[in-house]
Amino acid sequence: MKKLLLATFVFAALFTAQAQPAYACSCVMRVTLEEEMERSDAVFSGEVTKIESSGYGYDVTFQVNEALKGVDESTVTIHTGQGGGDCGFEFKEGEEYMVYASMGEEQLRVSICGLTALLVEDIPAERPNPIIFLTGLLSSIILMIGSAWPERPFKHWIFGIGNFGMLVYAILAFYLEANPIFFVLLEILCAASSVLILMNIKEKISTRLILLSALALLIWSFFLFEDSTTVFFILGLSALAVGFTSKDNVNRTAVFLLGCILISTFSFIKGEMIFFWLNAVFVLFSGFYLLNALRKR
Repeated sequence: MKKLLLATFVFAALFTAQAQPAYACSCVMRVTLEEEMERSDAVFSGEVTKIESSGYGYDVTFQVNEALKGVDESTVTIHTGQGGGDCGFEFKEGEEYMVYASMGEEQLRVSICGLTALLVEDIPAERPNPIIFLTGLLSSIILMIGSAWPERPFKHWIFGIGNFGMLVYAILAFYLEANPIFFVLLEILCAASSVLILMNIKEKISTRLILLSALALLIWSFFLFEDSTTVFFILGLSALAVGFTSKDNVNRTAVFLLGCILISTFSFIKGEMIFFWLNAVFVLFSGFYLLNALRKR
């Protein structure tokens, strides 16, 4: 009974974390220049000439220097939030920006979730944070080792360490690279699945809790993300979370195989080739073990 109460507390904490006010800023994962150009209604470079308070944000007027899409006049006024929780972009008078704006409520709008940026000469290429990258890479390798490990009890402890590492990876990316809090919640889901299996909660209860949580996150994602490819990542990670709670080797391997195929697809589309190859190896590895397990039945 104590174990079940603790499990309920874990998932209550997860849903409490989800139930944040609607004005909290949640951004899509980084988009490519081509994607941003396609989804923007107006694209131009220009100098800020005036900033005025308007409602819960600011109206920002630009002197257009170069119009690339959707701009026919020499001056353009856009709206942005106040900053912080509403994703507002901070503009300064006299500075020149590359602006990607979308139409909303009959007015062009800009947020920090797009590629709008201050124009600066000789901007160095952005490099991934080595601490975040190595944390994610090491945690992925630990999870692969866990899959190769014969059986319990160490197998689930290795999964737990790997999932905790991936949670740290997501938290670091959230704080240091402004990645969405949504992906921290997904990693909490995987970490919670390891907690449930280590507590010896009945598999039927664990699986239902994970599936309900994953479904809630999936539905929420449709309101947060415009990029449909994100669904591959959400479904893939949810499948892994379900697999971590399974005590049957064949079922667990089959679900892992499905999850890694989905995450590999997402990584390939996003150009994250290191994580693509890691998951591709995981796919081959899981497929091999699944075939062997099925032959022994």
